[in-house]
Amino acid sequence: MIYELSDLTRTIMNLGFSLIGIYFAHTFQKSKRKLWQCICTWLLVYLFWITAGAFLDACFLNHTAFPNMTHERIGMFIAPLAIFAYRFLYPEARLTACIFYYYMADNVLILQILFSRTLAMLLIQLFGLPDQETILCVYALSLAVVVVLYHTWARRKMLCVLLDFQDRMGLLAAFAFVSYYGTLLLADAWAPWQPLTGVDIARNFAAILIPACGYGVSFLGAEEHVRAEEMRKKASMDPLTGLRNRRAMLNDIQEMLETLSEPLWLVCLDLDNFKWINDQYGHDIGDQYLRRFGTMLEEMTGQNGQAYRTGGDEFAVLYSGGSAEKIEALRECYLQSFRDGEKPEFLGVSIGYEQVQDFESLAEVMKRADEMMYVEKRAKQYARGYAAEDTKEALTK
Repeated sequence: MIYELSDLTRTIMNLGFSLIGIYFAHTFQKSKRKLWQCICTWLLVYLFWITAGAFLDACFLNHTAFPNMTHERIGMFIAPLAIFAYRFLYPEARLTACIFYYYMADNVLILQILFSRTLAMLLIQLFGLPDQETILCVYALSLAVVVVLYHTWARRKMLCVLLDFQDRMGLLAAFAFVSYYGTLLLADAWAPWQPLTGVDIARNFAAILIPACGYGVSFLGAEEHVRAEEMRKKASMDPLTGLRNRRAMLNDIQEMLETLSEPLWLVCLDLDNFKWINDQYGHDIGDQYLRRFGTMLEEMTGQNGQAYRTGGDEFAVLYSGGSAEKIEALRECYLQSFRDGEKPEFLGVSIGYEQVQDFESLAEVMKRADEMMYVEKRAKQYARGYAAEDTKEALTK
């Protein structure tokens, strides 16, 4: 009972620390969801954690080998599994993104500690081994196993997670580290039935070394990984508009075809009379014109699309879901959104589109979308009289 009360204290404190962690994660991730939505999602998972843990606690409570396995200890193994399962089933879900990364920093750390503590308690209770010596031996063994696993198997995976927030993820990991260690100390200090001793502090510190060393091994070579990641991002980014480039678009098409169940449309866009803008106002104003259009295009695509600059005055959008009629409706939206009163005024955009069925036929799809776009562009040029020489030559034949 004493041990269960101490665990309850830690559970309450960890709940508070976790809510603060969600706020940090939400702020750093700049999620489009409201903070209360993220917290409510996490609370649902936490409720599942408590409910499932209590059920298992009831099953094992009277078993002689598991007298100290409270819902916190058992449930700690279930909560991350629920998050992982949700992310696997709904990989595009934005609602759980911010709390997922916090769980990676916090619960992986706590899982390693609790697994070691639980294993030590089982050995003590089943075989009557000395308490302190068994705990320290199990911690030492866990430390060796964690370092080996992180270095050989999980290093790249942990780097991908920890570097998602770049420097901010390091702050989150440090917060998770301090919050759990602080929880251990505060729970022991506030529990009059279990006074804090030097041995307790040393034992808790030994426990915290297990994930700390694992994180340390994961960060070996992180600088090279960050540099390679930055180079990869630069290679897929258009430096003028900040949009993704043609190479990134081809990669995204292949990935979307493998993951999306909705129709995928390729929309090609070409700014009308952009050469005239460069000649009339200069290339600096022309670059500003491109940036303005790129910003508007990215805002207009929303969650159902991704905008790209494929070169010069040509742009593209990958649009998932909907039909061709909806894409036609985008034309008027572009015209209205770009008329912001700035000079030079928006002269229009020509659009061509085609549905992408598979990656093998992508070249033909891009060709048809380009042809549709240039047919519209040439029709506009003739209507404005820009093709007078071609018209005169045609009349003389």
